[in-house]
Amino acid sequence: MIYSMTGYAKEKINKKWGSAIFEIRSFNHRYLEINLRSSEELRELEPIIRQYIKLNMSRGKIECNLQFESNKYEMLTKSINTPLIKQLIKHIKYIKLNVPDGIINIIDLLNWPGVINLKNNNKEKISSEISELFKRTIKKLLKFRESEGIHLKKLIETKLFFIQHNIKIIRDNIKQITKWQKKRILEKIEEFKIEIDQNRLNQELFFIIQKTDIAEELDRIEIHILKTFSILENKEPIGRKLDFIMQELNREINTLSSKSSNFEIHSSVIEIKVLIEQIREQSQNIE
Repeated sequence: MIYSMTGYAKEKINKKWGSAIFEIRSFNHRYLEINLRSSEELRELEPIIRQYIKLNMSRGKIECNLQFESNKYEMLTKSINTPLIKQLIKHIKYIKLNVPDGIINIIDLLNWPGVINLKNNNKEKISSEISELFKRTIKKLLKFRESEGIHLKKLIETKLFFIQHNIKIIRDNIKQITKWQKKRILEKIEEFKIEIDQNRLNQELFFIIQKTDIAEELDRIEIHILKTFSILENKEPIGRKLDFIMQELNREINTLSSKSSNFEIHSSVIEIKVLIEQIREQSQNIE
């Protein structure tokens, strides 16, 4: 499956303990680079987020922002310090014996320091729910990148078909060009009244035609095109492979261009060069 390296996703959750927003962007990059910003309370989740990204992406500049807003009261659970209450009741009874008019109600008792313990025992639950949040967001980003990748694949395949069409045009012109070259040489010999041995003439004709023969370059270009179609069906990342094979195609078409001065062929060569450059630019956005 082809993935584009550009994408964006954002998800949010609201819970009793508060809210969290995870936002992620990805851009073209030669390697995998992860920049992550998060709230102080969630710093311990950063290694987990990084590892999850590395498991799902191999290239691209990834920018993540994890925002967290807590409802501190809801995050705390309350427990009563029973031993302390028992001690306080014992002391209250003693005080009542000595100060009969003293009044101590239940509210006073509960407000005594240490009677009610506040403890944050939701930490694991919060971490778990935020982990689900960033996983969901990253999956959403991957879906976006996959959709863009499918679009890029179609564009590249269309350009490959156009290259094949131009190769066919060039092949159709080769025979005519060979005949034209031979005719031109013979006309020059006739024009200047040059006497030449037939064997020598055949050798010279063979040498000139061989020097301008582009069949081998055309064969290699077509092999590279078929290889590119095959690469586009790969499941693993293909961006670097595509970039390399486009460089090879560019070298072959430059060699072909230097061998031929025919107008029809030259026009097709220029068209192929443009298409190769467009594919190369698009491949740089593929993971």
